[in-house]
Amino acid sequence: MVEAAVCWRYAFSKSNNHRSASITIMIGIAIGTIALLLMAGLLGVLQFDVLDAMRTIESFHLQLTVDASSSKDPQQIVALIKSFDEVTHVYPYADAQLIVQLERNNRSQTARLRYVDPAYLQEENPFTTNARLLAGTYPESLEIAMGSHLAASIDAHLGDQLRITYLGEGQSAVLSAAVQTVTVAGLFATDVDQFNRTTVLTTSSQIGLRIGSKRLVYGIYVSPKALGHTAKLAKDLQQSIPGSTVISWQEANRALYSALLLEKMLMYLFLLFMFIILGVHMKHASLRLLQAKKRELAILRALGMSKKSLYVITIGQNMVVTVLGLLLGVVAAFVLAHFISPLFRGIDTLLYAISLRHWPLFYYPFELKLVNMHVVTSVLIIIAVALWFSFLGVHKELQKEPMEMLIHE
Repeated sequence: MVEAAVCWRYAFSKSNNHRSASITIMIGIAIGTIALLLMAGLLGVLQFDVLDAMRTIESFHLQLTVDASSSKDPQQIVALIKSFDEVTHVYPYADAQLIVQLERNNRSQTARLRYVDPAYLQEENPFTTNARLLAGTYPESLEIAMGSHLAASIDAHLGDQLRITYLGEGQSAVLSAAVQTVTVAGLFATDVDQFNRTTVLTTSSQIGLRIGSKRLVYGIYVSPKALGHTAKLAKDLQQSIPGSTVISWQEANRALYSALLLEKMLMYLFLLFMFIILGVHMKHASLRLLQAKKRELAILRALGMSKKSLYVITIGQNMVVTVLGLLLGVVAAFVLAHFISPLFRGIDTLLYAISLRHWPLFYYPFELKLVNMHVVTSVLIIIAVALWFSFLGVHKELQKEPMEMLIHE
């Protein structure tokens, strides 16, 4: 109890010259904690949104391809894949490079043609849950649905006739150009901007046959419980379907996935430097306290106080400041996380009223979600760093005897 009272007095007593430094350090820790938690929460949400859109819209959870020499037809392969309990949906599809030309104004654009099973656009699945049909209907025979941004780039509307040129299986060559006239049946949008800018969807069997069965891929969605165990499922699928190859959505989007992992690693590296800087400040704070209170601590030691108690007082003062700063920072971070979205919307509304344009920083629908485990882990790391550096700051001096501590007084 005596040590605790002395720790508090050294940190915040009005008669203590060290009080202003303690308050400054406490506020710095609080601000650093707020920045740390909000940045980690925001980056976590943004990366989760990107990865979720990647595996549900751009890719599937798993993609299975079969050698051309396989004797099984697509329906048999779909049935085999569906026999696994972890699998929820299976859809054959094929991608081909495409040039779309609007006959009305002769404007053209390169894109990707994705031929899909009609059920892919009709059933409730991760794609239809996340994609939005803005106008019209999903395509039928010799019809297409275009991404909204792609349609805007060539000024295409519902009912327009498009001339599409794509690569299909040839008779005298492996691939040959195929030209088809199709009708725009629908316009769709997703949360993946690149998908909206580059993708044309069709369910036309005539186009699918022209693309060819050799380019057919089986897109697989798995249950949420199986998302963390897709490697085992991929291995089991390859064993059940001879001549098949299965890749995950991470492998299909290796470049983007690696970039996101690098971004997360760099964020943690940045946070590590923040912890080190914090620790150095705590070390110097402990040393300054010891220098300011050296005479008083030496007298306490001469009166019979143990070295352990001196360690508790000098290090404990820093830990009091650290814990209070962390408590203030965590509370403020949760409050800001709750109110940041309406705050940004209010700022954007005000700026729009002044400038008649939206500002990207405030217009984007930010959502912050602080994960309790991440918060607890960050707090424990900061406490551990502060404790260790505080110990380093006073250990050498506290090893001296009382007269040695006073020799330069």
